[in-house]
Amino acid sequence: MFLSFVIPAFNEENRLLKTIHLVNVFLKAKYPNYEIVIVDDGSTDDTLSIAKKLAQKYPEIKTFRL
Repeated sequence: MFLSFVIPAFNEENRLLKTIHLVNVFLKAKYPNYEIVIVDDGSTDDTLSIAKKLAQKYPEIKTFRL
C-alpha cells in the first residue's frame, strides 16, 4: 500500500519544519511506502522556500504551489 499525505500550507513558516518532522517520523514508523505532499496556497512568507528545502533533503517529500 502506498500512502500520500497531503498538507495544505498558507503562511506556515513558523510551524512547517516541526510539523513535517513529526509527520515524517510517524509515517516512517507506520507505513513503508509513503509520500508527504506540501501544497503551498500562495503564502506571502517563506513557507514555499522551507518546503522546497525539505523536499531537497527528503525524497519522500514533494512540494507544489497553487
